[in-house]
Amino acid sequence: MALKFFLTENQLTDRPDDFMAQTTQVRFYTIEEIAERMLKRGTLLTKADIIAVLEVYHTEVADIVEGGDGANTPIYHIAPGVAGVFEGMNDGFDPSRHHVRLNLNAGVLLREAQKKIRVEKVAPTDPQAHITQVLDMRSRTVNDLLTPGFNLKISGQKLKIAGDDESVGIYFVNQNTHERTKVEDLDVVTNNPSELMVVIPQLAAGSYKLELITQFSGGGKLLKEPRITTYHKILIVQS
Repeated sequence: MALKFFLTENQLTDRPDDFMAQTTQVRFYTIEEIAERMLKRGTLLTKADIIAVLEVYHTEVADIVEGGDGANTPIYHIAPGVAGVFEGMNDGFDPSRHHVRLNLNAGVLLREAQKKIRVEKVAPTDPQAHITQVLDMRSRTVNDLLTPGFNLKISGQKLKIAGDDESVGIYFVNQNTHERTKVEDLDVVTNNPSELMVVIPQLAAGSYKLELITQFSGGGKLLKEPRITTYHKILIVQS
């Protein structure tokens, strides 16, 4: 097993010979799959027992964080913090200028695992779009918050929205309800291969993933079938 990557042009610098690594074929395991792997190590617990314990564990960690505290485990270190500029010592917390953010770092077990990851360079696969980061123009946060009604700047490669398939567009996918909200065509402010600027729809509070569907290929011809690109970062609409 190895972490596979290919090189692609770095759109974040002006140097024409700068490239960046793009990972590929990364698999994401569900709780059920993790439970199955745990069973193979040998345990008196059943798969249902393991899943139940993991669900309670996740709920307790979430409750701890909701209470303003942090958690320190061999897997991760998580602590809440307050971001934003305060105007003098007497200034208080203002949700329009400040927000709570979570600082998440790898714990000792993950740091040791990171050192042992093997990497393998492979050839580029297909003309898939690639999102490098998103910037919420209202809160000025990167890969973090979404502010409905304000602009979101999406940076990457082969991002241009193009094609006549009805599915083509930009979507925000609610991670709890799986509801997909499409950005209206008139709300696409900038539509370039390396940058999109869109007005964020009136989304309900919650966690979202950004989904891009396009037939753009960068080669002058449209793809026959639309390609779906989902940004791996979770984006938050605060209540």
